[in-house]
Amino acid sequence: MIEPMAKIEIVGLLDELDKTLDMLQNFGQVQIEEIPTVEETGKSFIHRIHLDEKKEKLLSGYEELLSIINDIFSVFGEHDTEEVPLDIKVQNELMSMNPEELNSRISKVSRDVRRLGRQQKNLLQDMESTLQYESLINTFLPLLEKAGHIEEHEQLGIVLKKEESSVLPVLKKRVEEITGPETLVLHQEMSDGSIGVFIVIHPDDLPVVRQLLSNEGVTEYHIPREFRKKNLQASIDTIRKRIEEIPVELKKIDQELLEAKIKNDGVLTFIRSLCTDRLNQIRILSRLVRTKHTFAISGWTPVSSLAILKRQFNDKFGNHVYIGTVNLSDLDFLHIPTKLTNRGVFRSFEVLMKLLPPPRYSNLDATPFITLFFPIFFGIILGDVAYGLLLLGIAAMIKWKSVKGSHVSDAGTVALISGLSTVLFGFLFGEFLGDIGEHFGMHPVAPWLHRSAAIEMMLIVALGIGVIHIMLGFALKVYISFIIKHTKGIIEGCAKIFIILGLVGIFIQLFVGFPVVVRYVSFVLMGIGFIGVSYTEGFVGLLEIFSMFGNILSYSRLMAIGIASVILAIVANRLAEAADNIIAAILIGLCIHLINFIMGVFSPTIHSLRLHYVEFFGKFYQASGKVFKPFKKIGRNLS
Repeated sequence: MIEPMAKIEIVGLLDELDKTLDMLQNFGQVQIEEIPTVEETGKSFIHRIHLDEKKEKLLSGYEELLSIINDIFSVFGEHDTEEVPLDIKVQNELMSMNPEELNSRISKVSRDVRRLGRQQKNLLQDMESTLQYESLINTFLPLLEKAGHIEEHEQLGIVLKKEESSVLPVLKKRVEEITGPETLVLHQEMSDGSIGVFIVIHPDDLPVVRQLLSNEGVTEYHIPREFRKKNLQASIDTIRKRIEEIPVELKKIDQELLEAKIKNDGVLTFIRSLCTDRLNQIRILSRLVRTKHTFAISGWTPVSSLAILKRQFNDKFGNHVYIGTVNLSDLDFLHIPTKLTNRGVFRSFEVLMKLLPPPRYSNLDATPFITLFFPIFFGIILGDVAYGLLLLGIAAMIKWKSVKGSHVSDAGTVALISGLSTVLFGFLFGEFLGDIGEHFGMHPVAPWLHRSAAIEMMLIVALGIGVIHIMLGFALKVYISFIIKHTKGIIEGCAKIFIILGLVGIFIQLFVGFPVVVRYVSFVLMGIGFIGVSYTEGFVGLLEIFSMFGNILSYSRLMAIGIASVILAIVANRLAEAADNIIAAILIGLCIHLINFIMGVFSPTIHSLRLHYVEFFGKFYQASGKVFKPFKKIGRNLS
């Protein structure tokens, strides 16, 4: 449901402003609004609150401290550590400190972590650069092994591009002509198609060979300075050794960072939360106004919290701070924030509503309706006992692993209820992994529920559900219009319900054989409906009636996608039966059923949501509300 809201104003002595903001932040149920002012120098007694030198200093101090702590956590990375409660005495000590004192408190861990972070970054860069020379090692190392004992000879490495491979025979011949037959020229193709050439020559011939390479435009492969040794063999050995050393050093740094996080996580997290809360207190000041001796705050709070808030203010401030409610103007109604307060299963299904903006305050919370219909639509489409049981197992695992009240936990609840619906409809349809259930005596509870055979009846059922769902949408439109006293909205909703009822009556009379009077009554209903739509929406409204019929036809997807799923399951069973041996049969059936299950989970979700968001919500739901954003502490309670 949408929580009723009250607009409040708080007026008090200026000396009590900081305590008032601290109390509101602790209470966490007041959204503070900006108070409009017209500041005219010398003429106005009310002014916007601006930050003085002291507040500016606090603002910059907390921002700097928050930046330091965020940098520390970025270096810590994704290390999972057990949350250790922070002692109340330590919390109180930290809360009494100013930014400079807090900075001093964490200065040592900041220095240590930043030092480890720099070392880690340098090592990762070293790893990246050394790995670039892996191709060098993979190319020249086998050539070195072929060359044998060459310690007293000079070694040259050359890399020829793929298109330069024709140069190799000429180069080899020229080198041998200059240096004699003792020169060793070996080559090997690299992974990228280029050719690595390894030349072993007498030290006296080195200058001449290098001059030859230069004249021919062939570049010698130079080892990076940090790895450059006496010869190519020694350089490669150095690179290989460094590649082996870096992971060991990184692991040591990771361990030191983990130990630092375990030791300091509680304090750092609390200080980060404290900084964030105090920064919000300072930044909210620009929304407030003041006179020479007083301040004023305007905002919204749930009606259910108002009495508690007033009592707390009276107990703490007495007559130094006054809190009262304000009569709402027409302009206020446009700015009332929306807060949804559903409980139990309904609160879990709010996760599906978060994909849309919240409803307008004067509108209706659609969460109960999506809680009712989404699992039904999902179960009708998937409708298989085995798939439902598998979904229940996955949902139970999600609930077990997730934090209670989180979006993941809520999604687990939705999946759990959808799984139960899938099992229920699986029994109704008589399906267990398609038609395997028939071997164990499973059959549809009624012939018209046999999805792969009674296609026409399943289509009629799907369209019937569409009629009910669309009519409910228009009925809700009538209800909302009645509440807000919007006459045209009432007429429009009733008119479209009459048109749908008339259309249904005509089809029933024609195909079921009801008395002819049913058809005449249906024509009258449709006529009244057309007149009502014409009155409220004009000619455009009459054209949009066709889109309404299209909305109803969209519910045929409940039948079509469900039948596609059961047919794929049957195909999986037939292919498994045709396999040569039991192992192949199991593998074939398991793979196809797994694919069908994955598709069967995502497809019903998407199409069930579409039927709600487009066909159903479009009739009454106005997703133009403003989220209720209370001024509150965002930090975790570490006590």
